Amino acid sequence: MNKDKAYVFFDSVAKIGIGGVLFFIPISHALINLFAGLSLLGFTGKKIIKPDFQWLKTGQNICLAIFFFFIALSLINSGRYIDKSLIALFFKWGKYVILSLIIQDLIRSRKDVLIFVSIFIFSAGLVALSGMTQLFWGVEFLRGREISIMKGGFRAITSSFNHCNGLGAYLIIPFSVYLAFLKAPHKLKPGWYSLVLFLGVISVFCIFYTYSRGTWIGVLAVLLTMLIISKKLPVFFIIIITGIFFVIPEFRQVFFSIFKTGGDADRFQYWQVAISMFKENPFIGKGLGTFMAHFSTYVPSLNISYAHNCFLQILAESGIFSLLVFLSFVFSVLYAGIKKFTATRDPVLLGGICGICGFLAHSFFEVSLYSLALAVLFWLWIGIVSGLSSLEE
Repeated sequence: MNKDKAYVFFDSVAKIGIGGVLFFIPISHALINLFAGLSLLGFTGKKIIKPDFQWLKTGQNICLAIFFFFIALSLINSGRYIDKSLIALFFKWGKYVILSLIIQDLIRSRKDVLIFVSIFIFSAGLVALSGMTQLFWGVEFLRGREISIMKGGFRAITSSFNHCNGLGAYLIIPFSVYLAFLKAPHKLKPGWYSLVLFLGVISVFCIFYTYSRGTWIGVLAVLLTMLIISKKLPVFFIIIITGIFFVIPEFRQVFFSIFKTGGDADRFQYWQVAISMFKENPFIGKGLGTFMAHFSTYVPSLNISYAHNCFLQILAESGIFSLLVFLSFVFSVLYAGIKKFTATRDPVLLGGICGICGFLAHSFFEVSLYSLALAVLFWLWIGIVSGLSSLEE
C-alpha cells in the first residue's frame, strides 16, 4: 500500500469514527469511546503519513491550547487527589478537545459537513421518536427506559438518557439545526423540508415534556441568538411553542417555579460551595476533577454533587484564568462562525452557532460539560463550527 492509499484509508477510518461518535452520543457510552478510539487511530495514521498541522494555527485553537495549559496548571493544588485530576485532564477534557480537533481536520468540503450533520440528525430523530413513545406508552425503544415521575406528579421523558435534563440539553442543538434549515428551505433537497419540519415539531414536544426549565431557557437563548444573527425566525415554530406553553397549564406552573423561593435551594447551595472553593484558590482552583472530592468539607449535610453550573465548576476546580480563557475561546469560535455565516448564509453554521449558545445557557443550570455524552456533543459541534468557519469556498 503506497502512502496516498494509506492516507485515504486512515482518513476514512477517522471519518467512520467521528460518524459513529455522532450517532451513538445519546445511546451508548461504550460505543462513544470505541468510535472515539477509532477516530484517533485514523487521525494518528494520517498525521504520521502527512504531518500537516497548519490548520491548528488559528486564533481559536491557540486560545484552546492556553485553556488546556491553565486547567493543567490547576493540578498543582490537586494534592492527594492527583489521580482524579490526571484522569479528568487526559481522559475527559483531553479527549473532548482531541475529538474537536479531529473533526476540524476532517472538514475539507461542505459535503463532509453534510455527511456528519445527516448522521447527527438521524440519531437525534431516533431520540425524539423514542421520547414520544416514552410519553405515550411509558417506555422508550432505544434503551428501554421508563418514563420519569417528577416531584408534583409530572411525567417527564428522558428518552435514552438517564435524566430529563440530559435529554433536554441534547435536544437543544438538533432543534437549533432544524430551525436554521426551516428558515432556508432552498438549501434542502426536495422532500427534506417535510422531514425536517416533522423532526422539529416532535423535538419541540419532547423539549416541553422534559419539564427541564434549563432546557427551556436554552431554547429561548437559541431563538434570541437566531433572531439577532439572521433577523428572522420561522413563524410557524413560534406559534407552536407559544401555543403549547399557554394552552397546557403544567408547563407554565413548572416554568414560573423558577421565581419561587425554596424550589432550587439545593442548587443555590451547590453554587455557594463552588464560590467558596473559588475564593480559597481564585487563580488556579482546587484542582481539576476534585470538586466532588472536596464537597463534604463545605456542606457535610448535603448529598455530594456537581456544582449544577458548568462555569462555577470550572472556576472552582481550575480558577479564574481557566474560565476567562474558556469563554474567550468559545467567543472566538462563535465570532468566526458569525462572520462566515454573514458571507455564506449557511444553515449548518447558523444552527451550530445558536445551538452552542443555547447549550451554554442550559449549562448555567447544569453540568453538561461534565457528562460524557453531552460534553462530546458540545465539543464536536465546536469543531464543526470551527471547521466550517475556516473552510474556503
